[in-house]
Amino acid sequence: RTLAGGGESFVSLDDGLSIMTRHAQALGYDAVILFLDELVLWLASHAADVGFVSREGTKLVKLVEATNADRPIPLVSFVARQRDLRDLVGENLAGAVQSQFSDVLRHWEARFHRITLEDRNLPAIAEKRVLRPLNEAARQILKAEFEKILAVRRDVLDTLLTTSADRDMFQKVYPFTPALVQTLIAVSAALQRERTALKLMMQLLVDRREDLESTTACVLSSPA
Repeated sequence: RTLAGGGESFVSLDDGLSIMTRHAQALGYDAVILFLDELVLWLASHAADVGFVSREGTKLVKLVEATNADRPIPLVSFVARQRDLRDLVGENLAGAVQSQFSDVLRHWEARFHRITLEDRNLPAIAEKRVLRPLNEAARQILKAEFEKILAVRRDVLDTLLTTSADRDMFQKVYPFTPALVQTLIAVSAALQRERTALKLMMQLLVDRREDLESTTACVLSSPA
């Protein structure tokens, strides 16, 4: 509030979101979509300061419920939730403070619908973002190499497939194996943010690019 009167400086979050939607409408857009990927991680980085998390976490409600209702077009927000703040803060608080903090989290969480991304989506995501063939010729190379893999002993193939995958899934993630993909899923919760399962798969392809022929047929796009 102090800086808001200083000319070209800050405005409140409510007013800023209103200005954003009015500007987008003037440009001819029908809605504003916000992808807030790091927001919860930012709050988690301040987990030791319960007052900060409570104060800033409450502001998330303003994405849905506005004090300034002058938003001529819809504002749609997707907030990635990589961590549960209760696990980071709640257990270490005294009873009254813990109850207050839980109330704050429930207050803003209740305003958002939850979309759960299942672990089983990793093969499909990897197929599109890491293992996409360069062209049709490259697709045929990958197919031919995969057919060679299917010629191994049955017990070896069963181990690579695990108990929950089939050959179609194997072909989607080749030159990786379903066994490796399941391992990456199992350890994904323990990985640091900069070492995601997709980035590890990318690094494996890069490191073996010179001696694993089938990787040269893939598009090595960045899985940011």
